[in-house]
Amino acid sequence: EYSFFVPKDIENDTVVIQGKAFVSEVSVEEQRHFASDAGKTEEEIASITTPKRTYSFIANGVLIKE
Repeated sequence: EYSFFVPKDIENDTVVIQGKAFVSEVSVEEQRHFASDAGKTEEEIASITTPKRTYSFIANGVLIKE
């Protein structure tokens, strides 16, 4: 596994990335379990009512245009 770093100050630069985008979903049951393990209150746990989606991208490469 090889890692690389991307500069933080490229907010307004043109960037081309290549890799894999994916969506992960954590069920309500799993979120409630994690909340319980973290010591959350019953009220906080009960307030979890929708699955949580996370959008991620694993880059193979990044090209920052000058």
